[in-house]
Amino acid sequence: MVPPNKRVLVTGAAGFIGASIASRLIKKGLDVRGLDNFSDYYHPGLKHHHTKKLGLENFISDLDICNYEDLLRLYASFAPDVVVHLAAQGGVRASESNPLPYIQTNQFGFYNLLRLNEEFGVKEFIYASSSSVYGEGLPTPFLESMSLPGPKSLYAASKVANELMAENFLLNADHRRIGLRFFTVYGPWGRPDMAISRLLSSALINREFVLTANMDLVRDFTYVEDVADVVEDLIDLDKQDFSQHTIFNVSGESPRTMGELIQICTNLCFGLRVVQGDRNKSDVSVTHGSNEKLKNFGVRVPRTSLEKGIEATSLWIADAENADILGYLA
Repeated sequence: MVPPNKRVLVTGAAGFIGASIASRLIKKGLDVRGLDNFSDYYHPGLKHHHTKKLGLENFISDLDICNYEDLLRLYASFAPDVVVHLAAQGGVRASESNPLPYIQTNQFGFYNLLRLNEEFGVKEFIYASSSSVYGEGLPTPFLESMSLPGPKSLYAASKVANELMAENFLLNADHRRIGLRFFTVYGPWGRPDMAISRLLSSALINREFVLTANMDLVRDFTYVEDVADVVEDLIDLDKQDFSQHTIFNVSGESPRTMGELIQICTNLCFGLRVVQGDRNKSDVSVTHGSNEKLKNFGVRVPRTSLEKGIEATSLWIADAENADILGYLA
């Protein structure tokens, strides 16, 4: 088990995944510090509301991982034993219209962390990759051992590059690096540009939802608290269980079509109106991953059904306490 005085740095700690993980680790008794640049990719007010709700304001520094000098000072003052890296520019589609952040944050920022992990002797580096690295055409369920086709978006390319950097960057033999290929993570406080947030908020404000995908598009949806379970367990695992660089799928492992997702949301939200828009060419047709590798290491795997997860997310959005948050989601 991880000693309670283990120091853990969480990047992207104000994001909905990062905040859930940081809060979980603090409750576990670990010494946690977070950082986030509160970018305007989506309304920063959503992040501020979330961190305040969880009591994380005093644990998070407003810092950009692209700023090496600021990052250096944080490493020097905190000296982390573990770094959980979630800070990144997200979104497959947005990478088409605004590619620069995907190069700056997802590449240069990632490199800064690798350099500082080496300099300060960080023992464990857990970083977010993505199911998008599997691209189009592989048989399902996706396995971590598969050879990857060419990425279908700049976002996917940035995540493939991260895995290659983590694999090949010269690090001390005592360090371990763990890449987590997330499959469509959702839940309360989720990103406003994700389909589930858009569907539920559209219903609540009586606005049409414009579908820019096929109804038969298939996704493995993964509930955010299940992701926090995985990260918590991986920090706890003994170091000798791992090779120096290891990749894991983190998948709901129960693929559903976009049509099924819309039906689940419709059952919960009276008045949901869906209209078909232009389909986006950067979408892959299927994401479906195997969690067998996680199971083999004794790590908890995602287990929340899509119905239960959507219900929890819907209740969060509809909660009167969160009424002002609809303005950030709309």
